[in-house]
Amino acid sequence: MTLAEPVATSLLTMVLPLVRVTGSGRNIGKTWLAEQLVRWFEARDYRVGAIKDSHHRMMEDKAGSDTERLTLAGASPVIFRAGDGVLIRAPGVAPSLPALASTLIGQVDLVIAEGFRDEQAGARLQIGDARPRRVAFRDPGGCELGTWAIDDIDAIGEALEAAFALSAAGDPEIRAAVRRAVGIADHRCPDVTLGVRMVQAASDALGIPFPPSRGAVRATVEMARCATDAIAIVAACSAGRGTLRIQDRGVPAATFVLRTSGRGVRVSLRADAQIEMPGEGVPPGISSSHEHAFRTCSTASLFDVGCISVAAPTGPRHPAQGW
Repeated sequence: MTLAEPVATSLLTMVLPLVRVTGSGRNIGKTWLAEQLVRWFEARDYRVGAIKDSHHRMMEDKAGSDTERLTLAGASPVIFRAGDGVLIRAPGVAPSLPALASTLIGQVDLVIAEGFRDEQAGARLQIGDARPRRVAFRDPGGCELGTWAIDDIDAIGEALEAAFALSAAGDPEIRAAVRRAVGIADHRCPDVTLGVRMVQAASDALGIPFPPSRGAVRATVEMARCATDAIAIVAACSAGRGTLRIQDRGVPAATFVLRTSGRGVRVSLRADAQIEMPGEGVPPGISSSHEHAFRTCSTASLFDVGCISVAAPTGPRHPAQGW
């Protein structure tokens, strides 16, 4: 866990959707609303992280406890693992919300933060003072996207889903791979999911586990897009190790070759897939249909997969020796 500062809030929002639940005063419903939204997203198989802000000081460890002794000795953070979870204590200057949220990149689909009224990171759900309570949803730029009754959780949840182009589609294996690729690539767009599915199609055709183990395959990618980053991450390939090569033809295709046998496949997006290729740097909410399609369509409906064969290496090879 790292709490390094500073963290670019615009980049954070692109990589990991973040929404603050705010309101003036106590007992206005912030915790209740945050709790209901966590339940709503969890029920739809999203992985949700929660961060709470408080003006109170951190509770002191019980006198003489092991965590107190380690803290007083100078350790920071001190991580306490219990039978039901982990508690992390990091004394010192409180990190910003972006720094806290950045520690969850690659682990969750969405972060719901309670409080942090004075921070500017992420979108915002602001509970009004008047009764009956209503909630205004503002995007990261401050533009109001809608207002709902505080108990209309379905409408609020669906608005967050649409604004961040979130998708609960795809099996757990695909979603975990997409989450990992997004976390490492520091970018979130449908192209990342496309790259993940290309690796999955190749793994299925080659009869190897998905995702492949490091060094199992070499990849030649025919595009320089976000999908290329995802392929490198999920297929565990890299130029430095001599297992990744880019021949940019602007074609959504890649060749994967087993390093042990030379058997390989070329995976390309089908011409009749009828999915418009998303552009680079697509902001949240623009291409949710692409994301959904890339997560849910079968590999057979998305890709053409053709078999190839190349000479297998005969001995150990250093990356400097070339492909």
